Amino acid sequence: MSRVNYCGSSYGFLKSWAIKDGWYPNPTVGYIDVYYNSSNGNNCVITRANDSEVGGGNHIIAGIRKSGSSTWKLDGTNSNYTSYAGPLYVYAAGSCIDIYGELNYTSGGTGADHGLAVYEDVHCG
Repeated sequence: MSRVNYCGSSYGFLKSWAIKDGWYPNPTVGYIDVYYNSSNGNNCVITRANDSEVGGGNHIIAGIRKSGSSTWKLDGTNSNYTSYAGPLYVYAAGSCIDIYGELNYTSGGTGADHGLAVYEDVHCG
């Protein structure tokens, strides 16, 4: 799936962080897209599959939290999203955020595959 802003028109795109498969050659199987609303200090995250690498049924999870918090906001843990998970929002003006993305999928007849990524202390500001 290509990047689409599901956060809303007041959110500007910041960056996509890669979700890699754990097995060689470690393809990028998805992305965690981060958006920011400078007028209200909210961050938004969406996790999406990389269609050029991922086929079959996807199970996608997105997560976000203010850095230093022990509690994640998660989407997709009780659903079977096949294109993207999110949007999720957290207020973190003047702070950093942590982001989480996970995909379970089938690709190229190799059976079930898995990609997971956690990035801490991103978009500080």
